Amino acid sequence: MKIESVSFIEDSAISFVVKPVWQTEDSEQLYSLIVSNHLETKIIEETHGADRYTYRFRFFDKDFLLHTESYSQSCWIESPNNEMEEMIILWRGFTEL
Repeated sequence: MKIESVSFIEDSAISFVVKPVWQTEDSEQLYSLIVSNHLETKIIEETHGADRYTYRFRFFDKDFLLHTESYSQSCWIESPNNEMEEMIILWRGFTEL
């Protein structure tokens, strides 16, 4: 798997396009590809659904959520507090991808 693009959307989320097509069971690998390979983080919580996995992780003492949704092939990170400053801090970690 490879990250094809990274976008900052609606001032509240960072979206990732990952190729080739992936399945729900690839979510842990997606977490590694998107988050832990680029940032020093700690997983705090995992939530598993039918086609969506959510990982709550901590980066610089701030919580973030990585969502992976296989049916729509969507991967995005958001702040649970919807704070723009937190997203900018995280975005800076991805600008070198």
